[in-house]
Amino acid sequence: MAGNNNNEPQEITNPSYWEVVSPSLRKNDGDASELRRMYPNFDPDAVPDDTFGLSYLHFACLKNHFHAVRGLLQCGASLLQKDMYGCTALFRTYGIHEGRVDMVKWLLLEFSDARTTVNWADNRGWTPLHRAANEEATAIVRLLLAHGADHTLKNEGGETPAALARRYGRRETKVLKDLDDLTKQEWRPRSAQQFPPNYRAALRTIVVLAKATP
Repeated sequence: MAGNNNNEPQEITNPSYWEVVSPSLRKNDGDASELRRMYPNFDPDAVPDDTFGLSYLHFACLKNHFHAVRGLLQCGASLLQKDMYGCTALFRTYGIHEGRVDMVKWLLLEFSDARTTVNWADNRGWTPLHRAANEEATAIVRLLLAHGADHTLKNEGGETPAALARRYGRRETKVLKDLDDLTKQEWRPRSAQQFPPNYRAALRTIVVLAKATP
């Protein structure tokens, strides 16, 4: 549905992401006031027609649209909602693209619901840590572990994140090398308060499991 041009409030609950929601939130730097005025019945958890079956928030996270994520959360979008694949919006931000690290960090630091989902699995049993390890996203692996990600969880194939990464040929990649360096104390967090007490033990276990996986 095309954007509204007569400046009158609209009754629809799921306007187009690309033609209405994203442009409005981008123009207003994430402030949803205008969007809510124009669409008082707007449902931030709805699935619009132009996001391939994902909710507004899932799609905004997937596209790394900070302005849209901020505005949708302001409208009350839920970080606990899962899409058709069993993925939360937070899960959708994990990937090989390092440009997504800032969004992951922001969501984990600012929203307790995001931290709640850090170990939630999708329909295949993959947790965010499975995804990040498989995508060689070292910085995101660090963030997840720092916020309580469980490295022992297994997917439906019985694989831990490290075992999954090894199976997909990540034997000599930056992720595993960097994790190995962390266990040798070659890296330190800026603040000890950023990391749970078992952080280093979790890293060490991941490396041991990775090396032991054939």
